[in-house]
Amino acid sequence: MDAILVPMTTIAVAEVVGERYPDWAVESVEYLGEGDVCVAYVVDHRWVFRFARDAAAIAALRRESCFLSHVADRFDLRVPVPHDVRLDASPAFVAHRLLPGPALTTERYQALEEPDREHCARQLARFAGQVHEIELQTARSCGLEVIDPRAYLARVLADAQAHLFKELAPRDQAFVESQASAYLACIDASEDGPAVLHGDLSPDHVLFDPASRSVSALIDFSDVVIGDPAWDVVYLYEDYGPDFVRRFFGAHDAPPPRLFLERVHRLAALEAVQWALRCARGRSPEFTDAVTELTRMRIDGERRLEELLSACAGP
Repeated sequence: MDAILVPMTTIAVAEVVGERYPDWAVESVEYLGEGDVCVAYVVDHRWVFRFARDAAAIAALRRESCFLSHVADRFDLRVPVPHDVRLDASPAFVAHRLLPGPALTTERYQALEEPDREHCARQLARFAGQVHEIELQTARSCGLEVIDPRAYLARVLADAQAHLFKELAPRDQAFVESQASAYLACIDASEDGPAVLHGDLSPDHVLFDPASRSVSALIDFSDVVIGDPAWDVVYLYEDYGPDFVRRFFGAHDAPPPRLFLERVHRLAALEAVQWALRCARGRSPEFTDAVTELTRMRIDGERRLEELLSACAGP
């Protein structure tokens, strides 16, 4: 299928909705946001329409819609339930009910009282656990990609050596290679098997109810995959910090294994490598910031790992 051009104006969205639903007199269309997969609009303050950017995005939305249609009722928290999946025509889109609430940004989380921070962290821990418990057969039936850690490491390292190392100081090159080796050592020593992952469990996708001071919903499953369950903690660790991770794992009867926490930390470093790679390929003005972040992680990384381990250590 050729690339799909998404509607880039609210007028175009209203026309698409009107053609799809002739009896629907659209009153308002608002731009909601966009990412690598889609551009989203809110129609009549009640419905979200997510328009695919291209053929790869259509495939991602197809997997997501299939997955959510099977498992949406298994979570304590609300998730998008596909209402209309229209991916075989142009423009391709998926529609679902609007889930209310602003994102639980780092600033919102840090402004909460301690009991509320504890509650939100434990809500997210339970949600992640419910995702990870989904049987792999269901995920595979929807075509979810399986991320093999060794193949992932080989790809990241090869890409970094080909496209990034020429821009890095030797010490930063060595840091990239050391993080790949350290993560591989953790995988080799771990007994964890692959699990279903949300894939992008980050503050942007955690919705918050200010009235109850709790998490109200989780959105955007377009990155749902099968892989290392430690990945679903990476962005929460990066944005909310070690204290959140301590509360997150406080929902369990025992502290998390050191190897799991180290995998979270090493994956965070490798995600910084991926950011620098994306910037280098796209000639992004953020490239300098990305390299600075890599250098910062090289300098502070082991200290930050010890902070994480100390925060989550049992009594």
